[in-house]
Amino acid sequence: MEQGRYPYQKGEYVIYRSTGLCRIIDIRQESFGDGALRTYYVIHPADQPSSQFFVPTDLPGLEQSMRPLLSASQVHQMIRSAYREMPAWIEDAKQRAAAFEAVLRCGDRTQLLRMIRLLRRRQSDLEAQHKKMYACDARALQNAQRILIQELAFVLHIGADEVIPYVLEHRPQAV
Repeated sequence: MEQGRYPYQKGEYVIYRSTGLCRIIDIRQESFGDGALRTYYVIHPADQPSSQFFVPTDLPGLEQSMRPLLSASQVHQMIRSAYREMPAWIEDAKQRAAAFEAVLRCGDRTQLLRMIRLLRRRQSDLEAQHKKMYACDARALQNAQRILIQELAFVLHIGADEVIPYVLEHRPQAV
């Protein structure tokens, strides 16, 4: 099989949907259920090494589902961009959950970092009032942080616990 014609190669790391950091362990043809032979990326989530996914190489919308990792310079640009504005808090919990889900699905790292900033600020404000976040907000924060922290730790060659301090250190000083 000619692997050079696929956007991603065996051994490459990518961000896959809300799963986060994954490694492509193979590109191969398989037949699942309908008997049709298709070419698939076989990927392993970095934090679930015993799991694997088969993603068709011709999947419509693949470029939205599977994205290349940012470079270190792109990480710095993303941090600067994310601190240019703070999104507004959406009071309606259902609308807010839908907006957060859309950010998680689209995978725009700048939007993910803005969402994390917004949720962490909200969490801090609520804690000052001795209140807790809604479960859906806490879950959105946890998922966004997991995805972004995995990628940034990998790209920057730092520990996961060093990512937030790194982002804070590299944010624009006017914020």
